[in-house]
Amino acid sequence: MGHLDNDHRQIFRNLFYPERERKLDIEKWVAYCARAGATSVALDIKTQAYALYNSKLIRKDPAIGKRDFAAELSKAARKHGLKWCAYIPPYQHESLREKGRAWQERFEDGSIAAEKGGGFMKTSFCWNTPYLDLFCAILKEIALKYKPDGFYLDGMRYHGAGDRLTCYCDFCREKFRKEYGLPLPSKKDGAERYSKSMILFLKARKKWIADATRAVRKAVDSVDPEITLYLNNKYGGG
Repeated sequence: MGHLDNDHRQIFRNLFYPERERKLDIEKWVAYCARAGATSVALDIKTQAYALYNSKLIRKDPAIGKRDFAAELSKAARKHGLKWCAYIPPYQHESLREKGRAWQERFEDGSIAAEKGGGFMKTSFCWNTPYLDLFCAILKEIALKYKPDGFYLDGMRYHGAGDRLTCYCDFCREKFRKEYGLPLPSKKDGAERYSKSMILFLKARKKWIADATRAVRKAVDSVDPEITLYLNNKYGGG
């Protein structure tokens, strides 16, 4: 699908931590990848917290100063004859935590799902909120400005299963009522997991994530339908 075919060998560098970003020599790294036999490279262009490029939509990581990793990666990849892929954590963006509180996935009691977990990242945005529009705009911004060969979207999904099922945000509650004529099912009674409304909720989650994925594909296609999308949905908890 798109520019990246089935016979390519990709090397991927994951960043996020400032000490991995500040001294990263992208030209040197890409040259090494080319010598190692890679045909494409993938690098963080948006981390779980910041943009690593000059964005008009989201905050840029202060750790990299005036650098623009997307521009550097594109230039280096073209120089060495490689294709390049922008790694994007789709549902997390820590610098939007306060601004986007209403957009976060929630448990039935209204608590924010990401804030109840044991990890250090406290954002997990729901695809039924305006965050989807912002995310599509981010991808279009990158596609228009830097023309990547692909996007690696690391985990477009809903979180939780069993007693930790999400999402009970206001947007999901309203959407479920509008589409199915029912309130979101409660999990307080274990038998409710097998009720008509719970089965519909589980089906709705599958439908909603498919709708969000289609919206992302449409946004990217509006710039260049040849851009490949890698969708990493391997997580069993979603």
